[in-house]
Amino acid sequence: MRKKLQEILRCDDQNAMIHDCVVSHDPAPGAWSHHSAPQSPLGTVGFPEMIGSDVLSVVQGLVYTAGADGQVIEHALTEHQWLPWSYSGRGAQIHVERTVARDVWFGRVRLIKRQPAFLLLELHSTPSLGVQLERHSDHLSFAWGKQFEIELSFSPCPVWMCLSDDPGPLKRKFAGFDDVKLNDAHCNWAWKNTGKLWLAVAFRWSVEVRFQVRRLRRPKTRPLSFAMAKRNEEKRWTDFLERQVPRLTTDNPVLRDTYYFGWQSLWSNRCDIGAGQLRRPFTSPSRLSYGAQWWYDEPFNAVVYSHLKDPWTAYACFENFWPCQKPDGSIPGCVRMLITDQPAMSMQPPVIGLMLQLLKERPGWPKNLCPMYEALLGLARWHLSPRRDTDQDGLAEYHHCFDGPADQSQRWDSQKLDPAKVIDAIRPTESVDMNVWMSLLWQVLGEMANRLGHTRAAAQHDQIARHTMELVEKHMWDERDGFYYDIDGRTHEKIRVKTPYGLMPLLSPLVRPERAERIVAQVFDPKVFWCKYPLPSVSLDCPTFNPVDMFRGPTWVNQNWLVIVGLQRQGYHRQAARLARKTIELVGPRYRGGHRIRSPRFWEWYHPHTGEALGNPQYTWSAGLAVDLILRFFANGWK
Repeated sequence: MRKKLQEILRCDDQNAMIHDCVVSHDPAPGAWSHHSAPQSPLGTVGFPEMIGSDVLSVVQGLVYTAGADGQVIEHALTEHQWLPWSYSGRGAQIHVERTVARDVWFGRVRLIKRQPAFLLLELHSTPSLGVQLERHSDHLSFAWGKQFEIELSFSPCPVWMCLSDDPGPLKRKFAGFDDVKLNDAHCNWAWKNTGKLWLAVAFRWSVEVRFQVRRLRRPKTRPLSFAMAKRNEEKRWTDFLERQVPRLTTDNPVLRDTYYFGWQSLWSNRCDIGAGQLRRPFTSPSRLSYGAQWWYDEPFNAVVYSHLKDPWTAYACFENFWPCQKPDGSIPGCVRMLITDQPAMSMQPPVIGLMLQLLKERPGWPKNLCPMYEALLGLARWHLSPRRDTDQDGLAEYHHCFDGPADQSQRWDSQKLDPAKVIDAIRPTESVDMNVWMSLLWQVLGEMANRLGHTRAAAQHDQIARHTMELVEKHMWDERDGFYYDIDGRTHEKIRVKTPYGLMPLLSPLVRPERAERIVAQVFDPKVFWCKYPLPSVSLDCPTFNPVDMFRGPTWVNQNWLVIVGLQRQGYHRQAARLARKTIELVGPRYRGGHRIRSPRFWEWYHPHTGEALGNPQYTWSAGLAVDLILRFFANGWK
């Protein structure tokens, strides 16, 4: 099995390696710019903290040798081979190897011809994090607060090592020009104010680079060698895939590749930081870009973890949130390594109710149910408090684009306080998704209360669940269009924008069957949602549909998955399998003539007509939910 896994996972078109604090990859085009990022022999390696906030990153690691007459020659790689625990790249004049272990990354550079060379590393840090730089003869160290130290070291000891805020003087120094002046005080100023420097490291013909994050409050461990790190990481991955992941019986290459690459992407993003608000293991949406843990994302991951041979991993995902709950019952939209007074991301969709219904089936309720019940009851009451249900009509509201699951969707265009802004506060908006999920959450609370012996509370929770769905049916259903629309929280006027979130009533056992039938028809209508790679994040006939602009047209795997689960719940099993297959084909590999020409792509969002992968790569719910769909529908093949 081990050899077969290596054959499946070996590829030449992606190379992310992640283990806790340290991440490494050759970056894809920008999530919003769609513009190519710098590529280099050492790739990008870093310690991310939050979206757009890095403790430290090496944005690129370039390799140069000297040519004639003061020329400096840059070298590139033309061949690549990747496994989850190692990378090998070759060019005409250089060979590069990379590997990771927990909190450490290694890069080896060797020239084919023995000659002097130098590395040019572009260093970035977010100035507001206050990362302190200290120089040494063979390494740089960076201190972040009292919890972390990052060491960037080189072996053997460099011939020389210099810093500058401009790569030009460093190249001239290597080329032998004697007019180069470098000022340490200026570099200190540049680092403090811009968080950007260039580091030149001269070496003879080979060098090993180590990027290591150390937790200052933990005992120091013996340094790993490159070979030992690689062996440890290979063992970590093969043990996980052989001992924890359910065996797939089908030999269909699309399903097989999608399944194992999916587990690899999901488990890569599972981290054990042990700092700040992230005291317990968590799963980042995309560790390459999002360093924190998200309240909306984590329940999706929990459902996938329930398939593991140790399914109780699923409940561990939530343990960082309960200590962060505010006295009013609200839970931060994300928790992070830093503990600050700054407002947290407000993303609050209570999709956890649906996920707990699924987790109740496997692995069952946790033994210590009471803390979760109390926390979720406080959250549910907060959603219906005067602050979040301003008209006190029993329908919870979104108050900011960031509150919901689709922040710059056309759903909010008419609701924004400042229409010129992409993201802004909105007028109180009672949305379909929010209130269907609230109804499911109240159902779960009722089941929990019964299990805990609180029968009166259970009856009250069940009543709120039913009443919430009655309000959804009364105020959000449009008989003419046969669709559920969000409504303005004050006027109750419908916001006539069709998105997959208007399909969320399919998840409820209380939806009216005749209405479910009408919205299911729109899922498969080529004028509304059905296209080559459904479901677009807004209907195809929307005047502002844009197939590449995040929530304004692209397809999202988690939206598809929610609709698929809803179709199953309403008895539309054939239709659910049809959409599930489309989703797997979207993220899965491409084969031609029996050969794989592209490995699976677990990106944040996708072009609904071409299937182009967009947004951030190595995205957990795209990977994990593809795994879940395979286990639900296709474990034995496409039947």
